[in-house]
Amino acid sequence: MRKMDVFDKEIVDNVTENGKIYQCTTKLYHKILSDTRKCIGYGFINRNIVDANTLKIDTYILAFIKNIQKKIVFCSLNLGVSGVIKDDESIRNIKDNKKSIGEIVKVQVVGFEKSGKVILRYAEQPLIYISQIHPPQVFMESYL
Repeated sequence: MRKMDVFDKEIVDNVTENGKIYQCTTKLYHKILSDTRKCIGYGFINRNIVDANTLKIDTYILAFIKNIQKKIVFCSLNLGVSGVIKDDESIRNIKDNKKSIGEIVKVQVVGFEKSGKVILRYAEQPLIYISQIHPPQVFMESYL
């Protein structure tokens, strides 16, 4: 097998589309590009916030989902601090809306832990509104 043939290998992948999860067969290089696009998007979230210390309760921001567990969702905020979603309703809504690791979602700041983590609540607004605020427009359109 040539070195480049490995990228043409087909793999089974979970794809979220219109709130539904599908299993599909895809080429490895398509999976790499898709995951890379998600990571690039993370670099553009919350760029309008200079310092995490300026966050206030009830502020709406974006979060990158890092891990979804039964009673908690861990998020990265691109601000040097992590966020956690702990309330049952938010976790249920995240699961009902078929959100997955690597997705960028709108959240509301509801508090702060002594450890420095930001306590968040999932906000179900569509990302089309957020894309008008956070560049680049071309990249955010891929989340719509």
